[in-house]
Amino acid sequence: MNLPTRLPNWEELARLAASAPRGAKKGDAAKAVAYALELYEKAQLALYRAAMDRGGVPAYIYSESLDGFSTITQRIESFKDVPKPSTFPATLNDFFRLIVKTRTDTATKRLRDFLTAQSGNAAWAAKFIGKIKEADKRGGFFTEQKWQPMAVEYGLWWKQQKSAKSRLSALSKSDAS
Repeated sequence: MNLPTRLPNWEELARLAASAPRGAKKGDAAKAVAYALELYEKAQLALYRAAMDRGGVPAYIYSESLDGFSTITQRIESFKDVPKPSTFPATLNDFFRLIVKTRTDTATKRLRDFLTAQSGNAAWAAKFIGKIKEADKRGGFFTEQKWQPMAVEYGLWWKQQKSAKSRLSALSKSDAS
């Protein structure tokens, strides 16, 4: 199978999908906008899954700012601070030890939660972890090109998770007072 050399970004996918007939009545702008937003969000998730299935998030995607807040420069700079294994390819256990930094059972759940959040698909996340484990049997899944973006994205996601938990904890304490 010939894979495309460049995947379309989610805006291109949303534009393409929005041009497909959906049976909406002519002139119903609110429904069209809601549908376009739904397509946009699903396209982002599909792009992430497709990119990871092809071996990692390609560098050109970072020029599109995955979360709308960080620029390509910030993302590339964050690569410098990512802990790396001594050799590549690296294993899932290396990723757990250096990036997730917790016990294996907890780390697997966190990774599955992260991949589910990034892809919007829990079944895909579980399957992708299985793919990593299979590659580990052959010497390791993570090349440096796979390690860097996934480690950075995981770190950003985990920081958001901890921040959300802290806010909830603070709110529940203030409510109890």
